[in-house]
Amino acid sequence: MGQLGTTNHPGATGDVLTDLIDIGAGTRGLDYIQCIPGGVPGEKHAPNLFTHVDRFLFVNLDGKRFIKEDARRDVLRDAMLDQPKAIAWTIVDADGFEQQKNSKGPENEAALKAGTLYYADSIEDLAKKIGVPANNLKEAVDTYNKAVDTKKDPLGRAEGVLVNKIIKAPFYAGRVTMKRHHTMGGVIINKDAQVIDRRGNVIPGLYAAGEVTGGIHGTNRVGGNAMADIFTYGRIAGVNAAKNPA
Repeated sequence: MGQLGTTNHPGATGDVLTDLIDIGAGTRGLDYIQCIPGGVPGEKHAPNLFTHVDRFLFVNLDGKRFIKEDARRDVLRDAMLDQPKAIAWTIVDADGFEQQKNSKGPENEAALKAGTLYYADSIEDLAKKIGVPANNLKEAVDTYNKAVDTKKDPLGRAEGVLVNKIIKAPFYAGRVTMKRHHTMGGVIINKDAQVIDRRGNVIPGLYAAGEVTGGIHGTNRVGGNAMADIFTYGRIAGVNAAKNPA
C-alpha cells in the first residue's frame, strides 16, 4: 500500500490516533485500508471519468474488462491492484463524458490540455491511442452493450446500472489506479462513545467519534454512512462528556 497515492489532504497524518494508542487505547481494524480510483502517479492533471457508474467501463492494459464496475470498494481495490502495473483504463462515450461535466468538468478539461485524457471517433482508433489491442477493447465494449440489452452482464454488473450503452462518438479514455482513501480501523469505543483500553476497560473522561474510531463500518465503508457515524457518535460523545466532566 505504501506505493499508492492518497485522496486525502496533507494534514491527514493520524497524529491523534497515535497519541491515543500511546495512552493505552485499544484498536481494531487498522489493517483494513479502503481505496478508491484515482489518477496514476506522475500525471499532474488526471482525468476523472468514473463518477457515474452507469456510464463507464474499466479495462486493463490488455483492453479487457476485469471487474464489474459497481463492485464494492474493497473488491474493486483488490481486482485493480491485481492487474498489470495495477493500472486500468476508464472508457466512456460522448454522453458519458458530457455527464461527467456536472462534477468533474474542470478536471477533465485540464487533463485534455495536459494530454492525459484521450479521445477518438471510434473504439478501434481509441485503442490505438491508448496502446491496447483493438480487438479486445471492441469486444469489451460490444459485450457490455449487449448486456445493456439483455440485462445480463458476464461479470455480474447489476441490472440497475446496465442502462447506458457506449455507442456515441467521440469515445474517451483515462488511466486510473487505486488510491488510499480511508483507514477502516481506529480506537475501540463502546455505545457511549467512551474509548476502551487494550484490556477492555473504559478510559475515564476519554471519548471518540468519527474516523479516529474503528469497528463502526467493518471491512468496507459506504461513503454516506460516514456522515451518520460522525453525527451520531459525535453527539453521543459530546452529551456524555458534558454529563461526566473529567
